[in-house]
Amino acid sequence: SDLESVTLQLDAWPRYLRNREMRVTARSVEERLVAECRLDEVRAAIRELPGRSRAAVLMHKYEDMEYAAIAAALHCSVSATKSLLFRAYEHLRERLAHLDAPPVPAVD
Repeated sequence: SDLESVTLQLDAWPRYLRNREMRVTARSVEERLVAECRLDEVRAAIRELPGRSRAAVLMHKYEDMEYAAIAAALHCSVSATKSLLFRAYEHLRERLAHLDAPPVPAVD
């Protein structure tokens, strides 16, 4: 079968290459899982924002809207929009500060 063929080919590699390949694969899987968890935390933090703040952040960051367009959509002034965004981003920075902590070194 194909699986047996791949296993036999992998077994023919020198041990140091097999171990390196397995570490690279494990690390890439781990990195992908960490990235997914970080993204889930960011999404949860945005969902926790009050409605107007959440809407402003989504329009600003994800819809790439200008301050004036966000202000029009929220029926407020541009300065009120900037203030709303400032407070929302401050809240998100505080809520997600732990994501900036240095990573724990991998054990090989």
